[in-house]
Amino acid sequence: MKGRKEMTRDEVMARWPRIVAHMICKSLGYFTPKAAANALLCYTCGKPFWCEWYHHIAQMRDKSRYPTDEDLIQVGKEGLEAAIKWRHTHKGFMADYLTALALVRRSVAKEGDPLLASWF
Repeated sequence: MKGRKEMTRDEVMARWPRIVAHMICKSLGYFTPKAAANALLCYTCGKPFWCEWYHHIAQMRDKSRYPTDEDLIQVGKEGLEAAIKWRHTHKGFMADYLTALALVRRSVAKEGDPLLASWF
């Protein structure tokens, strides 16, 4: 959109910490807070988010070809929708919402971030 400043991942985490936390839960901790914020940022800008998880999902849908940008945009859309739709199930091992939200808040406060995955 012309004249509109694109957000940064830190701004995304600060604006939508609960959604970012639910995306961490949906990924079972694969996403760190910054990775989840990047995925959400790419979705809001209509861009693909190239990561192993999204690539694997797209590849499993059609093994006959390499995933395209459009494939990854669709995977990102579906992942975000599922994270929101199933948010009430984010409890327990590898999908604890309160733990994920604490990680996002810690990242927003610049107190540190997980480097590899959220649950390690």
